[in-house]
Amino acid sequence: MLRCTCARFRSQRRSVSTSAGVTAKSSPEYVSELVRRLDYVSYLPSFFYPASARRAYLAIRAFNIELASIKDNVSNPMIGKMRLAFWRDALEGIFAGRPAQHPIALELSHAARRHRLTRYHVSKLIDAREADLTTDIYHTLADLAAYARSTQYSLLSLQLQTLDIQQSLTQETYNQVDMNVTHDHKTPDPSRPLPLSTIDHALSHLAVSLTLTTLLRALPHHAAKRSAAPIPSEIASKHSLVTEELFRSGGSAGGLRDAVYDLAGTAFVELEMARKTLGIDQRIKVPVPVMPALLSATSARSYLTLLERARFDAFEPSLQRRYWRYPFQVWHDSRRRIF
Repeated sequence: MLRCTCARFRSQRRSVSTSAGVTAKSSPEYVSELVRRLDYVSYLPSFFYPASARRAYLAIRAFNIELASIKDNVSNPMIGKMRLAFWRDALEGIFAGRPAQHPIALELSHAARRHRLTRYHVSKLIDAREADLTTDIYHTLADLAAYARSTQYSLLSLQLQTLDIQQSLTQETYNQVDMNVTHDHKTPDPSRPLPLSTIDHALSHLAVSLTLTTLLRALPHHAAKRSAAPIPSEIASKHSLVTEELFRSGGSAGGLRDAVYDLAGTAFVELEMARKTLGIDQRIKVPVPVMPALLSATSARSYLTLLERARFDAFEPSLQRRYWRYPFQVWHDSRRRIF
């Protein structure tokens, strides 16, 4: 009897060990499939990351999906806070190399060790999602910009860290086409390495553009759920847009297109500011090591262009489908080193 019990115990121990091994081994595939299925616009740029960085990039995007989905999948904020508390507690193990047996935690820990990811930015993502659980409306564009600093800016910063560019940029110079163009803003010197502070400045503008674009893309979803006011109150008031009418009438709500036009215009301006910061408007190319992290801008530019063609009707059905040209746009931006 004792011999049988011991044999059963050894069998169970091997089974647990094998199960943990399979989980660890399959976590890259799990994360990749999650991003492909739920965040396709972020999945395509992953193919233009170096092989050494692609796994970490997908881990970061999967972590963002996990956090962003909590608000939609819980019945009240308290349950959401409990789920976020799990990730807050898990950070200690993730950055100490002792992650929880969760595919995303395993992959994030691998990325943190290999690329020395900043724990501050990971924590900011959790903090921002927790605050968003109890935020039914953003009153001003400044409120959205603050949210962008905690979400999209942190994501972009983490993506940049996966590229290990601190040393690479010292060897990289711009390829210029024509610098004999008059301009009013300060253009980076193509003969010198690109300062990380300049990249950081560009990321701050890009983060706001991505936040506004994400809001516009998700308008039909928020209106259908009736869970929160998707348009900042200062913009809604300016165009006499009533949230209840938006929930009832969708795209035909009075003042909606004007509000969308305002938000899209601000998103485009922020995108242009990011381009100007890096000198793209002066036909200067982005350094090769940095370019993958900036491919997030392609989806914003693509969507804003399509939204303009749709006369700023955010409920146009074609805007909710995958755009067939988007993969080619990502490839084009990567090859041309622009966005």
